[in-house]
Amino acid sequence: MGLSLRFFPEPRLKSTEKARQKTTTPKSKTTDAMPMRSFPLILLFIFLIVNNQVHGFSSPSPFNNDKNNKRNRNNNQIKQKLDAPNYSIVQNQQGQGGIGGIPRRNLILGTVGAVAYGKLISNVLVRVVVNGGRRPEEHESRVKKTFERAITESFKTFHKKDKGRRNFRILEIGIGDDFYTLTKCKAYDDSFSFLLNNNNNNNDNYIMEEEQKVELYGMDLKEALPNLKTMKQIKQDLHESFYDRVQLNFLEGNICSDVTQQQQSSFKSISLDDDDSSRAVPLTMLDGYFDVILCNLVLCSVQDQTKALDKIYSLIRPNGGTLGYIEHVAVNDDDHRELLEFQQKFFDPVQQKIAHNCHLHRETEQAILEEFGQNGIVVEKERFFVEDMWPVSCQIRGVITKQNLIQA
Repeated sequence: MGLSLRFFPEPRLKSTEKARQKTTTPKSKTTDAMPMRSFPLILLFIFLIVNNQVHGFSSPSPFNNDKNNKRNRNNNQIKQKLDAPNYSIVQNQQGQGGIGGIPRRNLILGTVGAVAYGKLISNVLVRVVVNGGRRPEEHESRVKKTFERAITESFKTFHKKDKGRRNFRILEIGIGDDFYTLTKCKAYDDSFSFLLNNNNNNNDNYIMEEEQKVELYGMDLKEALPNLKTMKQIKQDLHESFYDRVQLNFLEGNICSDVTQQQQSSFKSISLDDDDSSRAVPLTMLDGYFDVILCNLVLCSVQDQTKALDKIYSLIRPNGGTLGYIEHVAVNDDDHRELLEFQQKFFDPVQQKIAHNCHLHRETEQAILEEFGQNGIVVEKERFFVEDMWPVSCQIRGVITKQNLIQA
């Protein structure tokens, strides 16, 4: 039997109306139900109220004199302690008691906020599940547009000397356990077709030689990568679509890691063997190794954003290599979304705990522009909102190219 809690009670109905509703009204959907993770919070809150721990919610009963006398004795003991020398206490601004040092006003707001947060997050997750793990079209369409623009813009400067000597290299950071952008969003399909077809308006700058391939690298932390079976399935699907012209490689690593003198690289390439096993082989990547680096909702959760952007910048090829990014960011004053900004700041600590260090209020775009500085040329950028992805609804996307290093 399912249990559902609601913010507002349902109106009372007459018995005939109740009977009619039973036969005509379907059962409530999951989107109307309070998530299970909220139950402990609600029970804790009720327990505190019942036990008179949250002052102000229960008044002393005239029929409970023993409890009242005991409370008065406790208060007198506390007063004696406060009057003693060298004893101090910090009171909250309201001058009211709390639990464990937490003012009761903050306790109430926190409890109600946690319940509301769980409710809203559950609604978002249900929409994702109903859509087969797909994100809203307003987001996915921009992912495709950003990836395609970053790839084609970099390919413009993939000079003839490179086209005859090496493959075109793309790195996506933070692919997750299903390589979402490749398998569900299909963000690469148009770009791969563009690169591998030799009839792009007969423009020599847009033609890849037949013997050349596209090397696609998908990187994430060891615990976040797809499992071995999923890796092999993704490779097989990609082979059926583009044959051997696209080589898929999975990388294990942390974009924020520092490379020690004993290490050649902080990344390891996952080698898929025929006997259903895999090996992590250290991979040496020099500065400027990749023609394109792509990030989709990644820079919000890296431990050190400055280190991550430093590494990304160093790995991008100078003279036209590109970074394409889609990230959720902090609301600013120009957005005129005061409520969303308050929600971001209020729920940010909770979001970091339950969503793998995801920060709701990071100034990611400013950090990217500062990292590239004068050596970066912004090809395009956009700031937009995807309401169905709350609380990460404030998003940005952009493409920036890395030019010649400017000597100081």
